[in-house]
Amino acid sequence: MVKKQPTQEEVTQWLNGSIQEGFDRNVEALEKLREGDLWGDSLPDSLADIAKSLRIISGREKLD
Repeated sequence: MVKKQPTQEEVTQWLNGSIQEGFDRNVEALEKLREGDLWGDSLPDSLADIAKSLRIISGREKLD
């Protein structure tokens, strides 16, 4: 049995589908990160905590 080579259109469709799947997975992962589904804190809250910690370490803010 001879295996048929895919056409350029089939390869293009496969590539576009693969790119879209990768994009969708990245969007889903970023959404989980932003919403806090991975570590419990949302990304803005985590960044605010890091910024406060840096201000405390640098002496620009007192520890509450």
